[in-house]
Formats: sequence, C-alpha cells, structure tokens
Amino acid sequence: GTLSGTASGAVALNGSANTIATLGSFTAASLSLADNGALNIAGNVSIGNLLELSGISGGVTQSSGTLRVGTLASLGSLSGDVILTDAGNAIGTLGGFTLSGNALDLVDGTALTIAGPVLANSASLSAGAVDLTGLLSIGSVLALTSHGGISESGSLIAATLTGSASNGDVALTSGNNQIGTLGAYDVAGYSFNLDDNSGLSITGPVSAASASIASTGSLNVSGSINTSGALTLSGSSLLLGGLIDTGSVLALQSPGSITGTGTIIAADLTSGTITDGNVQLTGGLNSIGGIATLGSDGTFAAGTLALADQIALGVGSLTATAVTLVAPSIDFTGYVTATSLLALDPPSSGNITQTSGAITTALLTSDHATDGNVVLTSAGNSIAALGSFSAAGLSLTDAT
Repeated sequence: GTLSGTASGAVALNGSANTIATLGSFTAASLSLADNGALNIAGNVSIGNLLELSGISGGVTQSSGTLRVGTLASLGSLSGDVILTDAGNAIGTLGGFTLSGNALDLVDGTALTIAGPVLANSASLSAGAVDLTGLLSIGSVLALTSHGGISESGSLIAATLTGSASNGDVALTSGNNQIGTLGAYDVAGYSFNLDDNSGLSITGPVSAASASIASTGSLNVSGSINTSGALTLSGSSLLLGGLIDTGSVLALQSPGSITGTGTIIAADLTSGTITDGNVQLTGGLNSIGGIATLGSDGTFAAGTLALADQIALGVGSLTATAVTLVAPSIDFTGYVTATSLLALDPPSSGNITQTSGAITTALLTSDHATDGNVVLTSAGNSIAALGSFSAAGLSLTDAT
C-alpha cells in the first residue's frame, strides 16, 4: 500500500515485517523507515533532519514528487538500485549509505555534502555543488556532476571517475583518493585538480581552463587532455600516449621516466620537480614552443632529454646529462647544461641561433646535415669538443 502522513516530531517505523510499496507525501522532523521489499517514492517528502531507510530488498525509485531532507542515510545495507532523480530534490547531506552490489543514482537541485561512508557498485551523483567530506567508495564507475564546484576533504575510491562541473572549480586533492581511470570530465572555464594515491590511467577526454593531475604511482595518458591554461601532470613515471593540448605551460613532473608516444601541443614545457628521470618526447606530431623559456618556469631538469618538435623551438633554462633536440629551427635564450652531449638536429633548412644565455657541454654535434646557419656566439659558452657537425655556416664562440 501507500504510506503518507504528517508529524511535528520524529517518526520511527522500524518493524522488520513492514511491507510498504509506496511512500506518498510525508512531512516530519525525522523519519526512520524499514521496508521489507521495494519502495517507490510518489509524493512530496519533507524531512527536516534525518531520513533513514533500512531493510529494503528491491531498491528505491522515485516516480513523482520531490525529496527534501536534511540528511539521507541507510541503516545497514540495502539491496537493489536506488534511483532518486527528480530535479526538484533538495538533500543537504548524503550520510552513511550502503548498497549491496547495486547502483546509486541521485539528483540534488541544491548543494550536497557527502559525509558518507557511501558504498555502491556504481553511482551517478548530480548536485548544485558537491563537497566530499567523508568516504565515497564506488566499485566500478562514478559519474560526479556539479552545477557549481566540487571540493573535497574526504576520500574518493572508484575504478573509473567521470563527470563535469559547469560553474566552478573541481578540487579532489585530499591525498586519500584511489582512482583507477579518469574518463570523460568537462570543467570548461574552470580548473580541474586531482590527487590520486595510486596508479592512474587517463582515457578522457578531459577539458578544463587549467588542470593539475597527480598520481603517487605511474600516470598513463591514453586519451586526450585539453586546457586553455596551464597543465601539470605528475607521477612516479609518465607515459603520454594520447593527445595533450594546452594553450599555456605544460609541466611534466616525475622522478622516473617520461615517455611521450602521443602528441603534445604546448606554448612552453617545464619539468617542475624532475630530478634524474629520462625524458623522451619523440612520438606523434609535437608542437612545443619552448623549453622553460619563461622566467616563472624555472629550469627544465632531467637525466636525459630527447625531444622531436614540429615547430620553431625556443630553449631557455635546461639541465641534463644528454640532450637531443629536433625542430625546424632552434633558438637558445637561456643557460643550457648538457653534461655529456648536446645533439642538435634541425631539418635541412633550419637555423640554430643563440640570442642570450650560455651553453655548457662536453660534446656538441649536429647529427645530420643542415642547409641552415648555426650561430652560437654567446661569450659564456663552454663547449669542450665539437663532434660531427654539418651546416651551411657555423659561427661558434667558446670561452674555454
């Protein structure tokens, strides 16, 4: 049958034999409801404080009406999918809520605090804004959507994370997150920041004004990431096999290896905290304007660096054991230290110039012949040896 009613205080209907097919219009300060079956919400339910559901074995649906509650929670585990998707729902807090291998689909027209712990096999959560303060653990796919921003001081565990934020930043940065895959996520016009305490794969597409994605394990980008502003990628190692397109600075941070087999488009490239890893960005059709050419970028530091570029390349502050640069033209504007080798390999007509700074290396080579001119005439250059080098013209200043 249908349960409806009004009470000024708390209502507790916790009999284990309750069989309530439909919850109609109901108003109370709090409602604790046990139901030995499936429950359909078909009226306007207004609970000032806590709505607590228990014993449900056939799921919860919402065919009509709105759900307006201070806190929604379950007592123990519920069976079946919970689908509460009316756009007029107003749920202040999602408290402890456990589903036995089933899905949670919740739409909240207002700001939602997820206090948890929330446990489900899959989940789709949509709200005016989202603040994750407790544990949200989803076995497979979590779609997290906000019409405002998303903030976090709790923990997020999910095999796959997708979603969007249409009017605010996404900051999932508590450091306790464990996310296997970052799928499609759209934060157009705002920033996306994610810290993951495990290995992370990015299948995307991920779109944001700016982004910082960090993993304590390896970071594998097989899909696309697009930002109009700065992008930072961090991990114990980086495998960049997809498309990375940023209109500003790309920071690649890893103490391990960085391998780029995909395509990178960036105004400038910097290393952040790279110390001794080897960086090989030689796949795809890279369009990188510079290497640490902006003062704010600091120094690009790596064990070795091999970069193949499709556009004119500026080289600012760079430190590595061995450096190989392939670009239509190369202009050195900062201080470059390539301890053992600096190999410059422009195409047949490319020029290599030096407008400022200094080059320090044990060996300078050109790898292949070029019909362009090479002019490296800064007074501070320290080049111990000139190896195989072929060019239309060579002008070289060495202070040693």
